[in-house]
Amino acid sequence: MHYPAVSVVNTNRDAFAESEKAKEAQRAEEARKAAEAAEARENAKKLARAKLLRERKQAMLARLQQQREQGENSLAFGYAAPFSDGAGLYSFAPRYR
Repeated sequence: MHYPAVSVVNTNRDAFAESEKAKEAQRAEEARKAAEAAEARENAKKLARAKLLRERKQAMLARLQQQREQGENSLAFGYAAPFSDGAGLYSFAPRYR
């Protein structure tokens, strides 16, 4: 139609559609950023968990090494554990706790 009122309505409708598209694009961008932030937090948690497990493993290995060294020392120097016959001999076998 060639009437001016019809062209104003069509122009307003187009502007409204463009505005809705822009809002939808902004919502999609915000959702994408929120998803990336959540993924980054999850990755940080995974890294922290892995670091904690690695530190625990290293501590456990250090304790085992220390126990092993103590066991070797007791073998080398012996310890006072007389045999049951009362002969006063000492055992060089490792102790079991």
